[in-house]
Amino acid sequence: MGIHGPLAPVGPRFGVLRTGWIRLRPRAWLVFLVGGLGLAVGAALVGDVRASQPWLTGLGLGATVAILVGVQIQRPARHLPWQLVALCVALTTIGIGVIPKTGGFAVVGQALAGAGYVAGFAGFVMLIRGRIPGGERGAFLDAAILAAGTGVLIWAFGFAPYVLVAGQNSAVTAAFFYPALVASAVVARMWFLDGAHRPATRLLILLVFATNGITMLDMVRGLIGDGAFTGFFLFAEFASLAFVAAAALHPSMAIAPERQRADPRPISRQRIIALTAALLVNPATLAIEVSLNRRIDPAPYLIGGVVIGLLVIARLGDALRLLGESLRERDSLMELLRRQALYDTLTSLPNRGLFSERLAADFANRSTDRLLAVLLVDLDDFKEVNDSLGHEAGDALLVAVGQRLRGAIRDGDMAARLGGDEFVIALPGCADPLVPIRVAQRVMASLEAPFEIGGHSLTARGSIGVAVAGPNDQSADELVRNADVAMYLAKSRGKGRVEVFEPAMQAAAMTQLQLRTDMAAGIAGGDLRLHYQPIVDLRTGRTVGYEALVRWLHDGRLVPPNEFISMAELTGLIGPLTDWVVDEACRTTADWGTSGNRPWVSVNLSSSQLVRPDIVTRFRRALEASGLAPDRLVIEITESSLLEIEVAKPAVERLSAIGVRVAIDDFGIGYSTLSYLARLPIDIVKIDRSFVVALQHAGPEEAIASAIIALARRLGLVTIGEGIETAAQLDQLAALGCDLGQGFYLGRPVPNEDLRSSPLPRGHRLRLPSLAGIGA
Repeated sequence: MGIHGPLAPVGPRFGVLRTGWIRLRPRAWLVFLVGGLGLAVGAALVGDVRASQPWLTGLGLGATVAILVGVQIQRPARHLPWQLVALCVALTTIGIGVIPKTGGFAVVGQALAGAGYVAGFAGFVMLIRGRIPGGERGAFLDAAILAAGTGVLIWAFGFAPYVLVAGQNSAVTAAFFYPALVASAVVARMWFLDGAHRPATRLLILLVFATNGITMLDMVRGLIGDGAFTGFFLFAEFASLAFVAAAALHPSMAIAPERQRADPRPISRQRIIALTAALLVNPATLAIEVSLNRRIDPAPYLIGGVVIGLLVIARLGDALRLLGESLRERDSLMELLRRQALYDTLTSLPNRGLFSERLAADFANRSTDRLLAVLLVDLDDFKEVNDSLGHEAGDALLVAVGQRLRGAIRDGDMAARLGGDEFVIALPGCADPLVPIRVAQRVMASLEAPFEIGGHSLTARGSIGVAVAGPNDQSADELVRNADVAMYLAKSRGKGRVEVFEPAMQAAAMTQLQLRTDMAAGIAGGDLRLHYQPIVDLRTGRTVGYEALVRWLHDGRLVPPNEFISMAELTGLIGPLTDWVVDEACRTTADWGTSGNRPWVSVNLSSSQLVRPDIVTRFRRALEASGLAPDRLVIEITESSLLEIEVAKPAVERLSAIGVRVAIDDFGIGYSTLSYLARLPIDIVKIDRSFVVALQHAGPEEAIASAIIALARRLGLVTIGEGIETAAQLDQLAALGCDLGQGFYLGRPVPNEDLRSSPLPRGHRLRLPSLAGIGA
């Protein structure tokens, strides 16, 4: 069996709470409550105030100790309210039950009891107020105002006649009557709060009801006779002490009240009518009494008016508080909306809207001696970060770049994020045209140090376009467009550089835009062609493979890849372009040769495609659709694509796992590092044509080419010499032990239908060293 419902205990069922020398069992509150209520029932049954006084005094002193012990054990957030309640119980117990009521002692006892009432009232107010949520305070005040207004009617037509007949002091009686009635209304409202289910709070509510019952019963006893309701009066006195001690001992007394948001809804019409009636009831009742020529004492009405007035003032103060909170919330919301409207939520930099507004003002105020410039910064190859490490890492990189841009610009400049990986900087008041260049160089320098993002060390380069407002510029938007043109020129010239806008660039930009549009239409409309350049076994002269090279049929001519691949990279067309090349190359290769002659095909893969999340799926789908064996497909990756080896490694490994062979193109230049050969599943090394061309001069290039071939052989890799244009180059590569060759001397790129079975020029005879088979 146990206690359930509103007074069910909270906390451990067994155990002992300790603090210093004090030991307290968790059920001590229940023992005190049951014992105190038992004494209350006994006193009510006896009905003798004098005989019950010693028991009441003992219970009062015990309750005082219990409250102090509870505060020490439970350690509530605020000790003072409970200490005031303990002082109240102690002073009233001593003043009424200990101090003699004879002679001068009676005055001392009454003074102690009076001081106890004041301390208790303050403590009760603090305890109850601390348990009323801020959002509900107005409802409690409304209940108090309605109770006070109702109290005027109860006094006028209930208590007033008896008070006058009994000859009691109306002012003193009313001074106890109104607060008791208001307190009862407040705690009655509090009982139904969601946060008032804690036992300590319920016990405090019962305490208020008990003490108010004492007040009311004492008034009734004074009006009707000392013997009336004595049993109820004694029960209320004992019960009040039991309730306050049990509340202090219960573990839930230390739990802070939950903070609740204020109710934003306006006061209903019905509540306004009821509150207005409560305000008018006091003067209306007094007017009725006067009109009936009844004998009245104005003091209770004055007290009632004061109580109602104070409650109304408190209600107005609460309304003003809520209004202030609402205004502060509105201001905070407006500031938040302003920041969201004018600032980038990711980097906290100004966004396009705020930048355009600021730039328009700067443009209008520019002068010939104080120039206005714009820098457009676009991160190079940022998509690779998102594709390989995820958008979270990409966002972190953008935030870090924004912070470095702030540190690189001058006071008075504005750095903003236009969107994606594109930033823009406004430079007003430039003293000379070199200022924008110097700022752009500082921006480039600020990006050189690696960024530590999610355990990865990332490098970020930017292409920057600079535009200075000239006398013929019509608007700030035109200035930004000019910087954009210069930025794209910087990308097309190799990225990671600064370009300053010149008027001639505009025509080139329009041409580039038209070319971009035509190319998108060409990919969709079937204007792409594949030409195949043979790759020859330098031992046998047999063609073992082909490199697929894309051409674009545009305006009646076949455009070579060096004229449009970079543009495809910049505009995002490289994805669909690569997909078409892979599909077409696989389809064509699957139709080549017989069982005795099955050449393979190689396709070039750019760095941006290497980190595509679906790259392996895309290759597998092309192989399955064409029926081509995976080992007959080779992907060629330039060394620059492997600069971020940790980014490239997963894709290379997954492609190798499905059987596709991997070749490093242009090996020996740029970012060459021998670690690629050990850390990546490489099958083929293509020696850059610059070494092949220099072979006939017997310089260091020959030594490097020889070293590459020897290293590849030790690692079990196939070597291909690129750019063979003469018989001497062919013979020298063969002499060095190079496995395969490719170049115009062996065969130019031609359409599929023009391929020859043996591309070696007629009459040429290879002078070959003794080599082991290469397994092509």
